[in-house]
Amino acid sequence: MTNAVRSKIRHIIEERQNLIFNDSWATISEPINPKEVKDIICAQITAFYEVFKKKIDPLFSDTEKKKKFLEITLCQEYTKAAHASIKNFIKTLQNYHGVIFIECWLNEDRLTVPLRMIMEELKAPIELMLKNDKVKITPEEAEDINEQINSVIEKLLRIDEIYKIPILFQFLNLIKNEQVCLQI
Repeated sequence: MTNAVRSKIRHIIEERQNLIFNDSWATISEPINPKEVKDIICAQITAFYEVFKKKIDPLFSDTEKKKKFLEITLCQEYTKAAHASIKNFIKTLQNYHGVIFIECWLNEDRLTVPLRMIMEELKAPIELMLKNDKVKITPEEAEDINEQINSVIEKLLRIDEIYKIPILFQFLNLIKNEQVCLQI
């Protein structure tokens, strides 16, 4: 029985390419904003957990030994899938360009980019995934993951790169003193 259940769990995870969430958001034909990225990924995370709740949990509700076995197996598989998902997310952020659009506002004589909001939106799915009690990640690992994601997002939002965007360059003539300001 235990090997059959372990195989079933493994099969479900393999159907999802060993990921809790994938990078399908990056292949949408039009650029999307950070909130839409968050919503798509959070929906995938919720769907992942629901699959196990429906297909696996009922099989092990009768004895304490079975519940413990299920808990251990799911912790192992969820944690592996979480690490793979995070790695894939970071790789996607690094490799796909022009997928996420960032709104910027004219605030008096400056362009304003809401960096803090963008960071929070893009990190929210990872935080949701790591809150699951079956994903076993140490505080040090969580801090390392957070630093990696911050680093990638900060590289994507470098002001000198934003300043070079052709469409933005056209508007610099309209901005007093041609300054670009990031709102933090």
